[in-house]
Amino acid sequence: MKKYGNNKDYVLQCAITNPFMKPEDFNSRISQILEGKSYFNVNFLGSMQKNILYNDFLNSGNIILGMSGAEGWGLPEFQSVALGKHSVMLNATSYKDWITPDNSTIIEPNGKEDSEDGMFFKKGGAFNQGQIYTFNEDEFIDGCEKAVERYKSSPVNKEGVKLQETYTYSNTVDKITEVMNA
Repeated sequence: MKKYGNNKDYVLQCAITNPFMKPEDFNSRISQILEGKSYFNVNFLGSMQKNILYNDFLNSGNIILGMSGAEGWGLPEFQSVALGKHSVMLNATSYKDWITPDNSTIIEPNGKEDSEDGMFFKKGGAFNQGQIYTFNEDEFIDGCEKAVERYKSSPVNKEGVKLQETYTYSNTVDKITEVMNA
């Protein structure tokens, strides 16, 4: 929010939901993240019940942010980039399987921190243990500025669209068959 909060030239659309949390607890976490502040250009959208709504959401933006230090593949991010959206991506986890300097603005992690959050990740538990990647906020903001410039110079991320050629159903079947026959 440091650079883009309440900036009329930008809108942050957050499609996040957690069915394992009570709505009031979820809203409390959002308020904590926003430090109790309100931003006219930040919208939180819940679960979208139909693919057409979700596809409209993905197509409504110009730049997607994939900065999770623990996310796996990042399907929404992948889909958006393959649709030609620009992106700012953390060079960590399974994002690294598909992001390139040509299709994404890449931010390097600067370390790791314990994943413990007191709710889903509890120290000493049987699962949900470990660490997540972290990043420098100023490097992230710099990456956002670079992505905005990339968008302005070419609204369609042509290198991102090329993901559609690599990640096809046919290639998926070939990989599954290869693993099964190994």
